[in-house]
Amino acid sequence: MSKEAKNSPAVFRGVLLALVVFVLLFSGVRGILGNPVDAGNLLAYGGFSLLTGLLATLMIRFSLGLALKIFLAGLGIGFVEMYRAFIRGMGGWGDLIGVLSLMIFAAAGLVLGLTAQGILALWRRRKH
Repeated sequence: MSKEAKNSPAVFRGVLLALVVFVLLFSGVRGILGNPVDAGNLLAYGGFSLLTGLLATLMIRFSLGLALKIFLAGLGIGFVEMYRAFIRGMGGWGDLIGVLSLMIFAAAGLVLGLTAQGILALWRRRKH
């Protein structure tokens, strides 16, 4: 199997995740908050989406399944918390708190996932 053929499922899944993240961000800000979306917002959503897609692609490509699952769980929790903050309003701070909670949970998922994957790799190495 060529290197390009081996990488293509990982790239496809990463692009798919980036699209899903972009749509969730856009629909949250535009649909739930009702805020207008300008070019700066679209650029920020695109950057965050591409970053999450790239991270997922790398985790898939290097067979970091546990890290990927924990990272995706962190993203999922982050989106739930973001939407919850948007809906609650929080006295005008809901938009900022929502986006920050998404970033914090995504970062925590990434760090915890990579840490768990590293511990698992060390445990497997020591076991054999």
